[in-house]
Amino acid sequence: MERNQHQVYTEYLILNALDGDSQSFGRLVNLWQPRLRRFALRMTSAPDAVHDILQDVWIAVSKRLDRLDDPACFKRWLYRITSNKCVDWIRKQERMRRLKKQYAAELEVEKSPEENLPRTTQIVRDAIQVLPYEQRLLIALYYEESFRVSEISFLLSVPKGTVKSRLFKIRSDLKKLIEKEL
Repeated sequence: MERNQHQVYTEYLILNALDGDSQSFGRLVNLWQPRLRRFALRMTSAPDAVHDILQDVWIAVSKRLDRLDDPACFKRWLYRITSNKCVDWIRKQERMRRLKKQYAAELEVEKSPEENLPRTTQIVRDAIQVLPYEQRLLIALYYEESFRVSEISFLLSVPKGTVKSRLFKIRSDLKKLIEKEL
């Protein structure tokens, strides 16, 4: 296999990075970032997501670089990691779309209020319907589906503290909405 200047320079940077030279790792990132950006954009068609995906790629590379047996295989290895991170992102988007669709369908079923519901229950349901989608989703996961904060954190890929603070804000917003009706 004939190696060009770019490949030789890449291998040099890898070997230096493996020896602990952080500047070499930074140069490696700068050298490959534009190519990976184009590749990730082609795979995801999501310009907003590419930055996050590439950040995950370089984190993975930094953690696993010592496992790379042959620096000459770096390009293939790097593109495989990038491809996997793009596929992970796409799967996550599909999961979120399915969850949104499922939740919307469940809301449609529940929309027809039962005649026997107490007035306060109906006021609470109406107040929940006024909330934005993300807040309704949190309410459904926490109160209706009985997910724990840690499980919601995992499902939505946000820290536990964020889930707690969002639930607190939702309760506060609901309280205001309900008080207006009572």
